[in-house]
Amino acid sequence: ELKEDEGVTYERLFDLMAAFQTDLATMEAEGLLNEEGNLTKEDVKARGWWNSAYGMSKLGLSTYGRILSRDQERVVSKNIFIGSYCPGFVATDMTAAYGKNIPLGPDDGARGMVMLANPEKLDKYESGKFWCLNAPTDEELSPVDYYNCRIPRKRKEKST
Repeated sequence: ELKEDEGVTYERLFDLMAAFQTDLATMEAEGLLNEEGNLTKEDVKARGWWNSAYGMSKLGLSTYGRILSRDQERVVSKNIFIGSYCPGFVATDMTAAYGKNIPLGPDDGARGMVMLANPEKLDKYESGKFWCLNAPTDEELSPVDYYNCRIPRKRKEKST
């Protein structure tokens, strides 16, 4: 349902996320936490939800951005740009366990946000979309598939 661009309203998103939050609390009360004290993606999906708690929160925020971008009274009539941004897989303390396999540095993540918020390029990126930076050499942001939370990645070509 959150996949629909035009059909979701503020009220419906609120209802869905409230139901999701209630389901998470029920799952915790039932003792479905793993060794680290978290609910697994599999448990969340088994309850009929689309993805992990993290993925659902990301989808909810992205959907909220799309709804806001269509709001004539509060946003469109005032020419306000609404954009969601994912900095990509950035080297931070949180991702340190991945070693040198992380394609972006914190400066890249920040650079992408500056690209999206540039007041001189207000018409460059479509309002309501979810954007990301793929590589340190990217000059433009790429749209993210908000429903699948998939950042478009350039695949390495297989050597022959």
